[in-house]
Amino acid sequence: MMEVKMKEEAKGHMFRGGLSEVATFASSMWNEMGSDERMPYNRMAMDMKRQRGDDLTKKFTSLGVSYATLDAEEREQEEALQEMTATVKNLVRSLPKDGGLKTRRFFVAHVNYFYKNSKDVYIPAEFAMASFSLQEGVVDHFHCFIDPNKSHLGFRFEANDWSQKTHSIPFGDSGWDRGVKSYYRLNGQVLQFIKNNNLEDDSIPPIFTMPDSLNNNTSISAVKSLFHELATSNDDVDEIPYRIYPLPQLFFELRNHCVDEAESTSYNQSLLKLPTVAMAENEIEKDLFTYAKNLGCSYHELKDLAVHCSQSIVFRWVFTICDNCCMHLGINLVLGRHCPHDADVDKFLDYETGNRRGDVAGAVSMPERGAAAAPMPGTSWSHNSPSSSPTSSESSSVWKVN
Repeated sequence: MMEVKMKEEAKGHMFRGGLSEVATFASSMWNEMGSDERMPYNRMAMDMKRQRGDDLTKKFTSLGVSYATLDAEEREQEEALQEMTATVKNLVRSLPKDGGLKTRRFFVAHVNYFYKNSKDVYIPAEFAMASFSLQEGVVDHFHCFIDPNKSHLGFRFEANDWSQKTHSIPFGDSGWDRGVKSYYRLNGQVLQFIKNNNLEDDSIPPIFTMPDSLNNNTSISAVKSLFHELATSNDDVDEIPYRIYPLPQLFFELRNHCVDEAESTSYNQSLLKLPTVAMAENEIEKDLFTYAKNLGCSYHELKDLAVHCSQSIVFRWVFTICDNCCMHLGINLVLGRHCPHDADVDKFLDYETGNRRGDVAGAVSMPERGAAAAPMPGTSWSHNSPSSSPTSSESSSVWKVN
């Protein structure tokens, strides 16, 4: 609590009500945190109790949960984090430059939500996935709105407030009929999308997304929540083993492996590597393609809210990764697949230094000018050429399903 007080006072926030006001403020922050964000604070509390020699099985939180239970959950989360890190590291570093590193397909997902209920379940509003490789850029995508058709007693204000601040998708509006109502049906479409785009084997690959951040409208907790609903939507089969991993970890490994495999050796490779996963996360959060045109769904484009559209967000993530990785492998970027159609190809990452030339706004790495533009995969409404053909997944896109 004192940490919150010091940080907020450094920003100019004065707590005239004393520690009671700080406690109220800190409590609201705690309720908005995901489990990953709470982890270090839970760890500090348990470490202090161990140092005092407390019996954690006889000590309880204000909610009646024993610290021993929290300790076990903490260890489980730590083990899952270590397993995830090792999985992503081994996956990327085992890819050869002339084979899998360029062509391996990865999956990213984003969920817009209305609110998180008292059971830490996120009520989804919109969902998008994209498959991509460094060689092809965005290969295909899947997008839909979701109508969870659940009771919203006590959460209507919160849902409408968050919607107005971000995605502006109608909540509890009887006239809104674009949302998918069946998790069972949506799960079948997601599995089909993965099957159509996974070239490796029949297993379900990891799905990557950004960590929880209210400022950036990203939430790995919301994505995990939705995929849990999908995984358990069929009572007749075992729970589907979806794995949701943080995108910065994938970006960190991809960028550094691409630098290691770079064709040119006339520069200091260590200068181009990302030193930490936190820096990889920061690079994605810069969101240099925020205001690129025609990346969002038709609903958000018409409302001029594509910046918050799940579809636009997954495209921008892929473009950021391609912008940072493809140049090291000599891959020419294709407009509409590796970068937006309206990207300024005169501004790109300097291959020798890794620094951006000129103004960074709209910058895109382009080893060679004049690469052909391609239609946005999986769409028929956002690409520039009316005669272009969408990829196969458009026929199964939930965008058209009421």
